Amino acid sequence: PRYIVDAIVQRTLGPKLAGQSPADLAAFTVADICCGSGIFLLSVFEFLTDHYLSWYLANDRANHVGRTIYEAGAGLWRLTFEEKRRILLAHVRGVDIDTNAVEVARFSLLLKLIEDESEAGLREYVDRTGTPALPELDGTLRAGNSLVSQAEWVAARGALPARLLDKVNPFSWAAEFPAESTRGGFDVIVGNPPYIRIQNMQTYSPEEAAFYQSAGSPYTTARQDNFDKYALFIERSLGLVRPDGRLGFIVPHKFMTIQAGRALRRLVTAGHPLEEIVHFGVQQVFGRLATNYTCLLILDRQGKADVTVERVDTLDLWRYGTPGPRSTMPAAELTDDPWQFADAATRALFARVRAACGRELGEASEIFVGVQTSADAIYIFREVSSTPNTVTLRWDGRDWPIERDILRPCLLDVTLHPYARAEANTWMIFPYEIVNGARTTAQLIQPADMARRFPLCLAYLTARQADLQRRNIVGGTAATRQFYQFGRSQSLTKFDSPKIILPILSREARYAYDDTNIMMTGGGNGPYYLIRPRDGAPETNFFLLAVLHHPLSEAMVRTHTSPFRGGYYSHGKQFIEHLPIPPATPPERANIEALVMQLIAANDAAQVARVPHQKTLHERNAAALRDQIEGLVTALFGLSPADMALARAVPIPA
Repeated sequence: PRYIVDAIVQRTLGPKLAGQSPADLAAFTVADICCGSGIFLLSVFEFLTDHYLSWYLANDRANHVGRTIYEAGAGLWRLTFEEKRRILLAHVRGVDIDTNAVEVARFSLLLKLIEDESEAGLREYVDRTGTPALPELDGTLRAGNSLVSQAEWVAARGALPARLLDKVNPFSWAAEFPAESTRGGFDVIVGNPPYIRIQNMQTYSPEEAAFYQSAGSPYTTARQDNFDKYALFIERSLGLVRPDGRLGFIVPHKFMTIQAGRALRRLVTAGHPLEEIVHFGVQQVFGRLATNYTCLLILDRQGKADVTVERVDTLDLWRYGTPGPRSTMPAAELTDDPWQFADAATRALFARVRAACGRELGEASEIFVGVQTSADAIYIFREVSSTPNTVTLRWDGRDWPIERDILRPCLLDVTLHPYARAEANTWMIFPYEIVNGARTTAQLIQPADMARRFPLCLAYLTARQADLQRRNIVGGTAATRQFYQFGRSQSLTKFDSPKIILPILSREARYAYDDTNIMMTGGGNGPYYLIRPRDGAPETNFFLLAVLHHPLSEAMVRTHTSPFRGGYYSHGKQFIEHLPIPPATPPERANIEALVMQLIAANDAAQVARVPHQKTLHERNAAALRDQIEGLVTALFGLSPADMALARAVPIPA
């Protein structure tokens, strides 16, 4: 949107132009290296012309009248066409891989150039100068791949195959913009780089994706399994801007907190170039049809001691000039670790607690995802009837009984509650045997055994064979692989023990307990994660439940999570694995564990109570137990009432 573009240009370009005369700006250039149809370049051009007009009016106006400015009406001053034309050619630069988009950008800038000009005025310019009114922009707006030069490709991958030449469209910045390269780069770079995950790049351009990830590529942000193309554009921009240059972008803010964003966080904090962050939270700046959680990044290559963070709670108010809450934090506090934007007192509290604890959730427990069937609609079902030996599902207009011994209770889209037992609402076909030995393994039940022990299930899976064979299956040896195995072999052996289950997205701490071997599906994005103590760890599930539900733990999650619409925010592994675990003596842990067990029982009793008075009694008991548990964990953390007030004051991410 134009108001976003103008905000980026004003915050990035404004400080560079302040107080600068035309002579000071003789070699000044601004670039968008993924310019598309030119919306940023239009804003840049307008900002530059406004600056020049203001400077001419404020500095010996009479000397400039007729040469660079003229009075179009009473008090209405404008730049001459010749001066606007000069500014466009001197200062505005753009590159995009899409040739058609570059043509549109050129055309848009030319339309802006002749805006408010008369035919007679343009003819006068042509007659007087002997040059066309509309300048050629081929030298200032170029078509090519901003991220790949021929030399870079050769260094990383060898000779560029002829079949890829048009697709990759290599581009040399030194050759195409020699003047800027000679003076150390552009003065300002702005833009909205494309948001394309590596997985999508590998689909439409696998060779280019391989170039970015190769050891010889110039991109440090691509040297990991998961990255996004916008990170490459930021890295390239930092290499193209002058040592005293500035940069401004709108990008997804997810990189600030997720593991895959570490390389980009390292890039934009090394040397402290980050000056300002405008965090839109869940506000949708691209409209309701596109779901993107974005931020503005303003950088200064000279480095800054402090970073200003502005949080936008109401987009319409911000759009029309009302700033969001702002805070300032030392640049040194932003590193490649996940960023936390709590206030100084809260950050100090977190640091003190971490130092005192010295142990994290990831050390005390396994945090893992559910199984991945790659065909949930086939393996997971709601029963329509049952017998002591079978459970029946309905598919394709008929009933299919399935043997109970090959089924596991399963969670599917269930709302979990704090300190409550998870309750299965579906069944999962689980065609594996868990074999306990020196190492617990999950062995796929082979067809002969399936036919003998589970003929009903095998009949159903055979009926779904065509659908099952369309999956991309990973895991298992060639000798044992069968069409009905799960799509991935992850977590198959991790469900035969008590565990904590949590929803990835929630608006509060919601850690439930399970000791009935409930199964569920899930990957890195949910819908559930699971936690169980590591072998030999002194912490139990009950003790961990108490710590995880404590307000301090939830405050820590809130300050560096990924927010989503509706007030939801992520409790994914990367946001909880570093939560501190307070030291405790065996008696202290045993006391808390006993209270947690009582609390779970109280919640169970409240759930099944049918008489309102009995339900109320159990709910009151549960509330009292929860307060008691919280007090004991507060003491283990060494928190004062003032500390607790700070933790409770951390808001739900906007």
